[in-house]
Amino acid sequence: MSTIAPLVVSTVRSFRASPPANGSTSTTISSSSVRPAPGKSWLACALGNRACRDGFSVLYKRVPRLFADLAQARGEGRLARLIAALERVNLLILDDWGPEALTADQRRDLLEIVDDRYDKGSLLITSQVPVSQWHDVIAEPMTS
Repeated sequence: MSTIAPLVVSTVRSFRASPPANGSTSTTISSSSVRPAPGKSWLACALGNRACRDGFSVLYKRVPRLFADLAQARGEGRLARLIAALERVNLLILDDWGPEALTADQRRDLLEIVDDRYDKGSLLITSQVPVSQWHDVIAEPMTS
């Protein structure tokens, strides 16, 4: 799989792309300011748009909606199918991660999604929470 090229815009306080050995890319766009900074979601959508134009499959999900969808799928007995569908896309964009601490189910689901993407596809996460505080949001030392 080809790497989806990152783009940096001045409204983003930090940008990190770590390409694994397989050529896929994990990207985090976060703001270290106290106030919400504009541009993270726009940048994620722009990267997703570019990936689509380059022939990659892309799925954009706001994290609160993703967790609601996962909880509903769990209740309806179709969680495995939803996780498999998330795994199949080349680029998964998770927007607005981290405003609230994760529940145990959300931690397990997020870990499974991230783990399934390793060596298979790219993951882009936007957050207003600085990466240094993500351990607090995950709230579970073994998972974080």
